[in-house]
Amino acid sequence: MSIHLTRRELYEMIWTRPMTKVAAQLGISDVALHKICEKHRIPAPGRGHWAKVAAGKPPKRVLFRDVSDPLVDRILIQGSSAAKLPPEVQEARAKVKAEREKRQTKPPLPAQSGQSDHPVVARLVKKLEGAKADKDGFIRLTDPKLFAMTISPAAAARALVIAERLMTCAEARVCRFDSDPGGLVLVADGESMTLHLVEQTEKVRHKPTDAEVNALRKWEADRVRRQQRGQWFGDWDKPAIPEWDYVPSGTLVFELDRGGGWDGLRRRFADTKRKHLEDMIDDVFDGALVIATARKAKRAEDARRREESEKEAQRRREAERRRVLHQKRVEVLDAQIEVFARASQIDDFVEDYLARHPYLDLPESCRRFIDWARGYAEALRRTASPETLGAKLDAHQLMDDATEIHSWVRVV
Repeated sequence: MSIHLTRRELYEMIWTRPMTKVAAQLGISDVALHKICEKHRIPAPGRGHWAKVAAGKPPKRVLFRDVSDPLVDRILIQGSSAAKLPPEVQEARAKVKAEREKRQTKPPLPAQSGQSDHPVVARLVKKLEGAKADKDGFIRLTDPKLFAMTISPAAAARALVIAERLMTCAEARVCRFDSDPGGLVLVADGESMTLHLVEQTEKVRHKPTDAEVNALRKWEADRVRRQQRGQWFGDWDKPAIPEWDYVPSGTLVFELDRGGGWDGLRRRFADTKRKHLEDMIDDVFDGALVIATARKAKRAEDARRREESEKEAQRRREAERRRVLHQKRVEVLDAQIEVFARASQIDDFVEDYLARHPYLDLPESCRRFIDWARGYAEALRRTASPETLGAKLDAHQLMDDATEIHSWVRVV
């Protein structure tokens, strides 16, 4: 949902109501609203402003100043995608949040990583003990019976603690883990979703190795020799020395339901300054339950749309059937009108001809022609007799409103 505002409109909003309420109305966070105000040079109420208002001593507003730049004056706010979530998903988010606030106890931390009796943890201990890091310094696990991991050897101890807490918390949250070729998947409320433990990287300036420096010097010396000999040379085979290295940072991240889409739901849980990933296991399961609700809501919505689409297609087919049926009835009617009109024309011709030329005075051939014309008119009328017309209508079921028209061939 996009919202277009001017600086003056947003200024009036934030000086009329607290910014937290204005942000909620716009579908963004109060931090995002503060940044928008700074970017567009909109003075905002300071700390304690609304407390003074509540005490009956409202401070004066900061003067609003117009700007000449139209790009600064126009504000486009892209609301959070979470605001577009179905009601049942928003309700699930509120429910897990309330339950998390009520929850007083946490799954017990093992005294020492690797001491859990759970077979997954025991298997993980053995796997990490024998694992070797790749050239980039990471261990990559994709065992169907273990969690998918991309971590450095230094993070192995934390990975074991996290695995133990996952197993302990899963039992309390009525969730489970199933095997999958890429690693264990989390099953929450009947919905299966991937779970990856990843260690982030940090960018550090690359220090060239002796081998890289020697390779570059050798290439440059070879280029000088080619140049002196007048030989062709290019840079396509020049040894490349990277400017940066990407090394393990020690920051661990859970990626839940990888590739799940941009729907405003939380799928990423990372270490912060105040909270480590080991203490976010409950948050991971809460997120999984909300994702499960969202999936079910999406399937229900998709089913509803498919049903509505099928109904609309059926309505179009029915309208087309009725149109074709009406068209075929009109074709039969036009044919009958044509037959009767032709017979009437013949009768008029015969009557007019005999009025001018008495029948007995006509030559034999003319009398025979007049008699044939009268018979032809009568034959035309017989083709439109109730018996003939009824048989034709019944053969094609044209007067049955529920009949199916399978052919575009003319009935007549």
